[in-house]
Amino acid sequence: MNNSQRFQLRQHQGDQQDLAWMRRALELADEAAREGEVPIGAVLVENGTEIGAGYNQPIARHDPTAHAEVVALRSACRHLGNYRLAPGATLYVTLAPCLMCLGAIFHARVGRVVVGATDSRFAPPISELLSHFEGNHAWSSCAFETDCLADESRSKLVAFFDSRRHSRESALMLLSSLSDLPNIGKSALRQLQALGYQQGSDLLQPTMEANAERIERHIQTLSRLEHAQEIAMLSSLCDYLRGNVVRSWKTYLPADGGLPH
Repeated sequence: MNNSQRFQLRQHQGDQQDLAWMRRALELADEAAREGEVPIGAVLVENGTEIGAGYNQPIARHDPTAHAEVVALRSACRHLGNYRLAPGATLYVTLAPCLMCLGAIFHARVGRVVVGATDSRFAPPISELLSHFEGNHAWSSCAFETDCLADESRSKLVAFFDSRRHSRESALMLLSSLSDLPNIGKSALRQLQALGYQQGSDLLQPTMEANAERIERHIQTLSRLEHAQEIAMLSSLCDYLRGNVVRSWKTYLPADGGLPH
């Protein structure tokens, strides 16, 4: 069996039962948002019965692996008393799984995954992630169906990050020093000051998006060899200004010598 047969990928066809289960996953995503977590929910179903459910909880659980899919898989495996699920099990998740979650899904031998949003702003394309598993014949087959209630799933993510943007605006207004910005070090701070940013409120004029674009243009003028750390920190700041998830600046360092992205 070749990889294209093992990892089938198609758009969801609107099955009513799937829509009902995805709405259940969306309810779980709301639970995550209420707890200040990125709103992603997941449900595992077998023979029309829920066997496991979860929502994003890495902050509450102090656990970077506590994504909605992983929490749901753990719940289902405890319920069944087995670390492997029946091939007929279907996972419903409101956002396309990350590489880690795909690995867990394959290890659990989930037979089908129905996905809500696949927007690349929040997750890499599934086809790109599946390519990492190509050539490894250890994995059982798994079918993916995308864009099931995609608009509803995406709107929850957009609303969540928009609300975070408002809190960032307040935080920027109150900053006593740009050195208090996430991931910013002394060398990156000098780059910002050279661009005319002296205090947090400067980053609000005219908009945070416009400033992110301006900083990115400046990044292109820096030598990646001499300024790799500053480039990585400034790239992280651009994500912050756009309302994206803020990661460690070290994750922006290029593995191949190219510019951070």
